[in-house]
Amino acid sequence: MIFFDRDDIPTQWARHRQLEELKHSRDYYRQQTVLARHELDSMKTDPAVLERIAREKYLMKKEGEELFVITKDK
Repeated sequence: MIFFDRDDIPTQWARHRQLEELKHSRDYYRQQTVLARHELDSMKTDPAVLERIAREKYLMKKEGEELFVITKDK
């Protein structure tokens, strides 16, 4: 009964491990949501933050300005 049941010990262990991984993922995405909301609020209230994010993340530039992207090789 222990090894032939659909709820045997190895299956329970795998489900427990999967549950822990899902909990960690949930916590990560909750944290990312909080950070995104904070960034959005900053963009709504401060035009300098909006400009900084546009330049850093979306590589936008002002007219007549040149843009150089420098990356580090690993």
